[in-house]
Amino acid sequence: MTFGDIGQFVANEGSISVTDSTMNVDLSADGIADSASIGARGASAAVSVSQIETGGNALGGTSGQFLTMGAITQDVINEASVTIGGDVSIVSSDGIDGIGTSASIAAVGASASFGMTSIESLVANSPMTNVEVASISQTVNNSQSVSNGGSITVGGAMGAATSASISATGATASVSTTSIYGGGSN
Repeated sequence: MTFGDIGQFVANEGSISVTDSTMNVDLSADGIADSASIGARGASAAVSVSQIETGGNALGGTSGQFLTMGAITQDVINEASVTIGGDVSIVSSDGIDGIGTSASIAAVGASASFGMTSIESLVANSPMTNVEVASISQTVNNSQSVSNGGSITVGGAMGAATSASISATGATASVSTTSIYGGGSN
């Protein structure tokens, strides 16, 4: 599989604001990866490639097959304020439970991300191979304020591998690769 060059230019000049919002949720059940989130973002660019369970082939395949990508260029500019007000909240009255369950409130000025994920390759020695990316260039600028006055109320216990987070980030760029072996037999 071949992808050519990918170019993204994103600019924001208008203020972003989230106010007067309450999310009442029950995150206490034994679910897996339940989540509640509130977010405000000025400008964002993202490229992601994912594959799930390909009968033994990780992302990129095997036997000389390649996933080939051209140059990835991401230019992201935010020139306006991003605000989550103090009247914004997530309430989970009975706690947070279940592996990977989370509650989050996030404000971000500008962000760029590139990610590749391969899940359940069924073969332990079949990592994410045969992947070629020509280059990755990310330029991210935020020139205005980013604030987060939100709150998260947890009325009970928090279980193992759960999270609650509140964040405000001016500018962020990320590149990630993830390969998860599902434990099948071959």
